[in-house]
Amino acid sequence: MSNVIRLNPRIIRRAALEQKQVARYGVTAWAALSKQHRKIPALERERLAKQIEKELGAAGISHAKAADLAGFTDGGKAVYRLTLPEGASPATRRLRAHARDYARLLQAIAQSTGESLQALAHRVCLGTSLHPRFRDGVSEIESLEAKLQEMADELNDRLDLMATFRAIAQARREQFDRGGWKRWPMFDLDPEEYAECEMERLVQAESARLADLSNAYYDPHFEARSFPHLTEVDLFGALEYLPCAFLGFRFDRLEFRARETAADVGSKRGRALEEDFRKSLLAAYAEIDMSDWSSFGPKALNEAELHRGTWLVLYPDRDLQAIVPVLTSCEQEWGATWIPVQAERLLRLRDVEIISHRSASIEERIAESINDNLYELLTSSGKRLRRHPYLASSRHLRSLARRFRAGDSMEESASHE
Repeated sequence: MSNVIRLNPRIIRRAALEQKQVARYGVTAWAALSKQHRKIPALERERLAKQIEKELGAAGISHAKAADLAGFTDGGKAVYRLTLPEGASPATRRLRAHARDYARLLQAIAQSTGESLQALAHRVCLGTSLHPRFRDGVSEIESLEAKLQEMADELNDRLDLMATFRAIAQARREQFDRGGWKRWPMFDLDPEEYAECEMERLVQAESARLADLSNAYYDPHFEARSFPHLTEVDLFGALEYLPCAFLGFRFDRLEFRARETAADVGSKRGRALEEDFRKSLLAAYAEIDMSDWSSFGPKALNEAELHRGTWLVLYPDRDLQAIVPVLTSCEQEWGATWIPVQAERLLRLRDVEIISHRSASIEERIAESINDNLYELLTSSGKRLRRHPYLASSRHLRSLARRFRAGDSMEESASHE
């Protein structure tokens, strides 16, 4: 009797419930996959093809046998375009779009292994819109979005960020009224690049545009106001005073593969190049002295590290009514990119990794930062905003104006005496 292992009844009940849940999910996933005319989005095809390749490997089924079991008339060619081994290029394999083709392969695997189609569909479709738990993934990102917005609201209340952004915009407008040409956080109007009359026209136009302070933080040169178009150097200057936290280096797998030569795509050499690049970014992150980050902000990075650097920034919204969390990073060719932290935007970035002390998805890295020191980093960088030179210059001019007024009053009193 002493050798009998007694299982906790709660564990047994939970396992039974999970089994029922998997079966229920599998029924829904299989129904979605087997729809006759359904087409699969490109990124989801990659996930299905990768999962099916794993299932075939685990079952010891060759592509030729799978094609025969599925009844494909073009044999292994069809299976080639429905599977994606690790490191293979989706573009090279030209993955098929119709769900029914993937469903036929699942039927072939089930026929060979004796496993139910529902259990297979649950595993293969998990993480795609075919699976009922796809909304769970969206909900997790929406929860992340809500946490960041809550943090932004709290820091706005604590540090008076919106009032400071408004004061900076007001000081910038006053500077242009006096003929100035600096446009933080956008690029400055350089007098050396324009003829005197053209420069005067641009300064007057900027001054008029800033009559509405909500124009201060969004680019005016497009029909819909967009985030500032900045070069690496401009972004460096903007981040010096913006409330921000460094997350790591952005690595877009699809973009990297698109730059490979045709011979390297999906090859052993191509995979080695990708891994070497990851290692170089990991090494660059390890060399950053994060203990200085609260004091120096972006100055803790050199120019080479600034390229691909990714920050979470607290930024004014377009109406200058709320502070919102935004991701920004820099590409040498295109300059700064700005991505609002919104669930639907993050879902499109599933092929982007953030390299810090490890490689992680964007949402994983944000969640990790929230649980680590994100609040402290945003607090310390948020305090830098109050030390913006526009505010110092504005305070200095107001002080001079008060002194002149006081001097005039004294002279007037003396003349009356």
